[in-house]
Amino acid sequence: MDQTAARRGGMHRRRGTARAVVLAVVFGLIAGAVTAIAQGMLRGYPASTGLMVFWAAAALIAGPLLGVGAQWLRRRPGTRAALGLSALCGVLLGEAGYGLLVIAQSTSSVYWWGQGLVGVLLVAAGAGWKLRGVGLVVQAVLFTAAVAMVFVVLHTHGPALMLLVP
Repeated sequence: MDQTAARRGGMHRRRGTARAVVLAVVFGLIAGAVTAIAQGMLRGYPASTGLMVFWAAAALIAGPLLGVGAQWLRRRPGTRAALGLSALCGVLLGEAGYGLLVIAQSTSSVYWWGQGLVGVLLVAAGAGWKLRGVGLVVQAVLFTAAVAMVFVVLHTHGPALMLLVP
């Protein structure tokens, strides 16, 4: 069976789905192990279930959205490319904003400013590379700002969400 016939038959999609499931499981196990080791072995106190649930939920929500965003940026024209670019850069800018607003006392603000600069440069580069027209650039900038604000709000209130899990 040649490649074209295999793709039409759905074999290609099944392999992609299986790969996605395996990657999700592996990354989940890695995240759990890293958290357990960092919290339990290096710092001397056990990792909480709430912390594990928070980061698992973040991965399950953000992972597919960022994956779709990257795919749209690479393969789709117009508004979908603008939304894909905005999702990726909005997370960078949102994390930089969170770092500057909330945890700048414990980490160097140079890191957070650098991350914000990377986010802004990626918006500009992506707009120049993929987006044609002022309307699409405005969409990308506005949606990037919205994603960044939502990121900051959700990340700031994450500890409250961890309290919901025993």
